[in-house]
Amino acid sequence: MTRVEKRVMVWIDKHKLWLFAGIVSILAALLRLNGLSMESVDYQGCLGPWYYTIRDNGGLKGISQQVGDYNVLYQLLIALMTYLPFYPLYMYKALSVFFDYLMAASAGLIVFELSDRSMFRAVLAYAAVLLLPTVFINSAWWAQCDSIYTMFVLLALYFILKQRETLAFVMIGIAFQFKLQTVFVIPFLLYYYAASRRFSLLNFLLIPLMSMVVCVLCGRSPLATFQIYAGQAGNYVGMSHNFPNIWNLISRHDYLFKMAAIMLTICILGIGLLITMQRKVVFDRENIYKWLVWTIWTCLIFLPSLHERYAYMLGILLVMALVLNAKMLGYVVLFEITILIGYVRFLWGTTGPAQISDYVFSVMFLLGYVIFTYQNLVLDDHWLEKKTVQ
Repeated sequence: MTRVEKRVMVWIDKHKLWLFAGIVSILAALLRLNGLSMESVDYQGCLGPWYYTIRDNGGLKGISQQVGDYNVLYQLLIALMTYLPFYPLYMYKALSVFFDYLMAASAGLIVFELSDRSMFRAVLAYAAVLLLPTVFINSAWWAQCDSIYTMFVLLALYFILKQRETLAFVMIGIAFQFKLQTVFVIPFLLYYYAASRRFSLLNFLLIPLMSMVVCVLCGRSPLATFQIYAGQAGNYVGMSHNFPNIWNLISRHDYLFKMAAIMLTICILGIGLLITMQRKVVFDRENIYKWLVWTIWTCLIFLPSLHERYAYMLGILLVMALVLNAKMLGYVVLFEITILIGYVRFLWGTTGPAQISDYVFSVMFLLGYVIFTYQNLVLDDHWLEKKTVQ
């Protein structure tokens, strides 16, 4: 090896993690370019028409008018897009891809904290999130915005780990402005409140208060956010919409089970609250993480009228857990198979995995939930490895 080669190798060895992160970032971008031209039915029927309507209404001048059924803050971003000279499909996807990277960086930041500041694991988490199929398909093929609200939820988790609860609630308030699925996190926050007693219940008021402020600033009613989400809930009457929850095994008739499903979910989450209080669970970094995962997974299993994309946030958390402990591999594989099948069914038609019964995927998803609950809540098993690779 020549002297120049030795110097190069020394430099590479010194900066290998940053080089790896950079290469993954480039490859992830090239991967997403493959889906750039695809127009999903959601874009053709919703996102595209919304853009042109908002543009014709005057962009920011027309933001006081509701267009479509997405929340006010996302419509504000669409209005800003109308001032750029690019094809709207590309702008939607560029926005979501941009947040893919921010979300992956947030995931790396959390893993850095949970792994005793291991940069190696942080970079692995960043790469794993960026390359997760349900992530790059969601943004680059589907033009959906799930990475936006998930990124803010991850920042909330980071601030909770740093014991800065007020900032965490601010992040949840912003996330709620993008997706109703942010409410999956609320029960966990109640658990954390009851166990830690570090903050006031008044912090929860930050979530609706931020929504009201945004709506008023955009010329809307203070209750516009809640009216939009109420309309969304009323648009979907089935118990399951291409989602592997428990209701595929029982009934899809909304009028029979929808309210019962909501009540059942509240009862199960209430049992979780009772367990945390009875056991006097200490919400250290491990318990914070696993109770958050359990709360979201419980909502996904038992709530009605869910779509395949509603599990997006859970997938990110499970992948981060895998970086922290290889024993979580089974959960990640199970999740990706069941949810990715739903993606494929919706985006590319009725062949292949669509022929496999919904019952199979629902059983798989439920089995993963039951095992996770047993190992982490019943046995109170410790999955967060104590030794980390620096």
